[in-house]
Amino acid sequence: MEPQQYIQGILKRLHTIKREITELAEPLTAEQLNFKPNPKNWSIAEVMDHIITANATYFSGIAELTSSNPGSKASGRYSHNLMARMMVYFLKPDGMKLPTPPLFEPESSHHDQHILHRLEQNFREIETFINEAKEMDLVKLKMPSPALSLLHFNLGGVFDILITHAERHFQQMKRVLASEGFPH
Repeated sequence: MEPQQYIQGILKRLHTIKREITELAEPLTAEQLNFKPNPKNWSIAEVMDHIITANATYFSGIAELTSSNPGSKASGRYSHNLMARMMVYFLKPDGMKLPTPPLFEPESSHHDQHILHRLEQNFREIETFINEAKEMDLVKLKMPSPALSLLHFNLGGVFDILITHAERHFQQMKRVLASEGFPH
């Protein structure tokens, strides 16, 4: 796939998941956002907090990578490196359940509607990073995983990981919304 096609596809997916989450969460009350189907499951607000927290752990690495390689230019076709491909595979909405690294745990267990605005801002930051990197070599530029520094993902793979992760958790939010006892 050509790098520009890849970027266009990633941006389209980012806009779609941002819209879907906003449409789901915007009409919800604080009580609904914080409803937990059971003590072991996260509320919709906690899921959003988790997405924000996990995404933010990548931001300094992305910023450092893009600012320290301004002359990097896309060359050839785009593809993920093996580690990015594997992570995206495991994060797909129908992928296997993975334990949450402590670094990615939600910061709080109770939120108001402001959590949605924080998530939308987080998605805008991702979009800014993607646009800043769209002419760069998304294959050769690599960064370590914030959760396990032994794993390195190419920059294009990082963008896919962030969006796939949000897509996965959108499905989790829908399950909470449909769960027994959800306040209406």
